[in-house]
Amino acid sequence: MYKPSLNSLIRHRDVLRFECQVEAVNLKRWCVNNVPNLTLFGLTMVTNRLVVATALWALASCSSLQSPMPPLDTPQDQPNLLSQSESSAEFEAIEQAVFEQINQHRAEIGLSPLTLDPVIMQQARSHSQTMANNRDLSHDGFQDRADTIAQSITYRSVAENVAYNQGYSNPDERAVTSWLNSSGHRQNIEGEFNLTGIGIARNDQGEYYFTQIFILSN
Repeated sequence: MYKPSLNSLIRHRDVLRFECQVEAVNLKRWCVNNVPNLTLFGLTMVTNRLVVATALWALASCSSLQSPMPPLDTPQDQPNLLSQSESSAEFEAIEQAVFEQINQHRAEIGLSPLTLDPVIMQQARSHSQTMANNRDLSHDGFQDRADTIAQSITYRSVAENVAYNQGYSNPDERAVTSWLNSSGHRQNIEGEFNLTGIGIARNDQGEYYFTQIFILSN
């Protein structure tokens, strides 16, 4: 009876693993390049327990996959030619717009406004930049961000919403509207928090990545 050698089994395992990785990468690349949607995640952590508020949401219908995308502010097939100072000013304006829309919604339902905090802002911006660089929407490093914030702010609970969109002239409104249309993200927005930080980043493909962190301080 034939018994494969250990080396042949290892080679076979590595080939299968490589093929699976290639298929996953190809699928992700196709989705990013062909689906003009807003994809987002929501995560909440209370004390040291992580609770996934929502899974992956693809907010484009089947019909929209075949319909033309709205005109872009920056063409997708051209690199972003804005200077660093122009980009920073744009991102700060988008962050402020998101902040105002979130507080407007909270005011409409009788909740107190959130206050921007520079420590939280730094963590949100850093995570959005990492997602934009990697073209990967995720909550990776959430515990590290929470721990870093805890060095400056004593808090009881922390939550995070992230989002991605591409191809819209109003990316801030798209992100906030889609968060509010998602029960998990809306729960974070309407939660018992008093501090927040918002970070926006855009890569050369014109993809905008959003991070909003919510804090209830002691």
